[in-house]
Amino acid sequence: MSGDRKGRKALALAVGLAAVLTLAGVMAPKLWTAARGSFRAGVVPVQANPAGGFPEGVTEDFALQVWGEQAASYRSLGSLADGRVVSASIDSVEQGSGRASANLTVRFKDGSSGQGVVVFGQRGGKWYFQQLVGKGSDSSGGDASVLGTRGNTTPQLASPDQVDMGLLKAMLNEMADNQKILSGIIDGTFKSIEVVDTSSTNDGAAVDIRLTDGQTPVAGRVLMTRVQREGQDLWFVTSFQEKR
Repeated sequence: MSGDRKGRKALALAVGLAAVLTLAGVMAPKLWTAARGSFRAGVVPVQANPAGGFPEGVTEDFALQVWGEQAASYRSLGSLADGRVVSASIDSVEQGSGRASANLTVRFKDGSSGQGVVVFGQRGGKWYFQQLVGKGSDSSGGDASVLGTRGNTTPQLASPDQVDMGLLKAMLNEMADNQKILSGIIDGTFKSIEVVDTSSTNDGAAVDIRLTDGQTPVAGRVLMTRVQREGQDLWFVTSFQEKR
């Protein structure tokens, strides 16, 4: 084979290999996204977006407070994510300046129950879930022991170096875009919450719920993300969505 023919053959092989690699580079992310698409839509709807911004009215300090308080709620949020919670009655709601708390009686699958508080913060006219803590009383033991210790409802700011800022921005924007359930809890529209189904993966959980106002039930979904820090699973609520 002449040097000229060898050169042309080598060039053709190189061009072909480059085309295959280019196609693989283009298609692999698309195939991965397609394979994971239903999971992402069903369990963890948010993907970290470092280039994105916070919702209107949300400062970095408030965002770090949301992260810190949710991280501190990992035990009670974990019991929701792994399917141990059966229902919660909303006993009363208290509102202050930019902050609201709903007092709950939470019932667990093992038959135990306990008193808890859900805390929300308001910025830019939108409500954001911040924490779920125990009231430190009236726990019947069992799974309800996660609510048997009084939680710290004093605002807690996370250290920026411990935060996935891209995920945090995505979480806050998801909550800002899905206000009906959050607002309905805070304004007293909903009186009880029933857990209908829970599905989870290594990355997150989807908790299907039914909220009642005494008349017409509303179907919803709580979407959660799991983050590991120093060997500890931390759970974060990314959205309260109405199911249509």
